[in-house]
Amino acid sequence: PRAKLVVLVREPVARARSEYEMKHRRVEAQDEFADALRDAAVATPLLECLVAVGPRNLTQGLAACAPERLATSARFALFRGALVKRLRPTRRAAPSRRGLFVDFLETCFRPADDPPAARPLDPGLAARVFDTAPEPPRFVAFNVRPCFAVGVRERLAGDFAALMRAEIDDLQRCAADTFAWQSAPATPDDAAALVDACVDVHTGISIQYVYRGLYAAQLARCGRHVPLPRRLLVLESDHLRQQPQTLLDQVADFLRLPRHAYDPALFHTPTLHRTIREKFPTFENSGWQLDTSYRAPLDPDLARELGAFFQPHNRLLFGLIGHDFPHWDLSSHSPAK
Repeated sequence: PRAKLVVLVREPVARARSEYEMKHRRVEAQDEFADALRDAAVATPLLECLVAVGPRNLTQGLAACAPERLATSARFALFRGALVKRLRPTRRAAPSRRGLFVDFLETCFRPADDPPAARPLDPGLAARVFDTAPEPPRFVAFNVRPCFAVGVRERLAGDFAALMRAEIDDLQRCAADTFAWQSAPATPDDAAALVDACVDVHTGISIQYVYRGLYAAQLARCGRHVPLPRRLLVLESDHLRQQPQTLLDQVADFLRLPRHAYDPALFHTPTLHRTIREKFPTFENSGWQLDTSYRAPLDPDLARELGAFFQPHNRLLFGLIGHDFPHWDLSSHSPAK
């Protein structure tokens, strides 16, 4: 009960669209990495690198000799971690059982067609790894599905409009069946009950773009453990972009901490990019970007349809926190950057 909650929210339609675009970039990166693993010009030297470093030195050794097309990808750290986990029993095995490592290599690499302008596999190494094959291969490709299934082939399951409409339909159907509601919840607690009954919350890439914008429902669930709104501060993301010092002062006051005068240069885009590269080098691994543009404008009819759905839920939020966000224009919408 002594905890305080500081929550940053974004207009729900813009938030959902941004999440979808983020996940689209994430899937594109996964596809590109998987395609690289299947390329014999990449997989052949990767096999040689794995043999050179052995199963006991993958964490550092693989980064030193992996093909550049893999090592410079945001997916490389995940790939390396997956290999380390896969080879853990091999690393613990006695030297006399190093055949387990060769078994892994033979499973995860398959013969491939000769790629143009690529160096063939060392014949001795090929004979050692593929000792059961009638003829050792000159080039190999990586078997992505059985050997790197972790986070490499996610899918979006549809376009943005179809996903949003399907989720709204499911939520409204469940509300009608469970509560006999023909309209939006009347209170934040009703909204929380709707989520409890109708939403199976998932993480990662999922079709829950609507649920994540039902702020009043989520805060009401928090209110079961923390007194609201007395111990709640809700801030709006556009305000943070436009007036960072003002909002940070609000946070300090709410938490009863001394205010701090931040250097305005810290909020400039080039400075933020540099800081994130230094402090959070894997920030963009999952599709996140500081500044992005969308692949296409949001259809105005869809924007109005989604705005009409979220409007009563936004009003519940405004009633809970005691003020509204006037620039959340629910009758028209243009894509936010």
